[in-house]
Amino acid sequence: MDEGLIDRLVRAVEDYYDVKPPQPPLFLSRFGQLHKALRQELIDAAGSLGAAINTASPDRLLILSITGKSGGEVVVTPEKREQVEAMFAERASHAVGATQSLNGLPFSMQVAFCTRADPGQVVALQLNPPHHYQKLAADTSLPSGMLPIEDRFRHPEINVRSASSAQKETLWSAISAWATHHGIDLNGFIERTSRDSPLSRLLAAQPRAILPQLVIPGDILELLLRQD
Repeated sequence: MDEGLIDRLVRAVEDYYDVKPPQPPLFLSRFGQLHKALRQELIDAAGSLGAAINTASPDRLLILSITGKSGGEVVVTPEKREQVEAMFAERASHAVGATQSLNGLPFSMQVAFCTRADPGQVVALQLNPPHHYQKLAADTSLPSGMLPIEDRFRHPEINVRSASSAQKETLWSAISAWATHHGIDLNGFIERTSRDSPLSRLLAAQPRAILPQLVIPGDILELLLRQD
């Protein structure tokens, strides 16, 4: 690969970490978001972003596999390796608590922070049960009882059903930041969810538009009511 292209790659990673306060670990997916044009050049030259990074010598760039799964790779300079590993050690100590807190929220609320929206759309969340979200035109007045979920708090790259511990922590942090921004106490959602029946949680997780057509088989309904 062209040496000049490698230099630009290294410089981009160095610039990312060379700020204060320390930046969070630079996942490959995040690098692609920050440097879309450079990412495409690297893929064209090496076949993938990971392969391009591996082209640089280990004394310039390293890839750390944090989760051992695809999507868990972080690019780092050797000088910042210890700092990044310490960040992940600290994050791991909070991961269990974050996962438990996230799982306590209504599932439809979790999905609202991960659903994809088209340009010009805003995602809004209904605060009162049954909780649901809507995608509305940005210039539309929000229905009563709904609040917008600003783009900076949303993570459409996360699949709630298959999210890793790290992704759940990221999602919980985003929801917590959103709640702080709007002055909302998330404990109310968590407590309310713990009191909800399985049937009410099932209904709350469905998009509002399909509720009138939703048919629940009798045996499933009986099972849900039995667990109420």
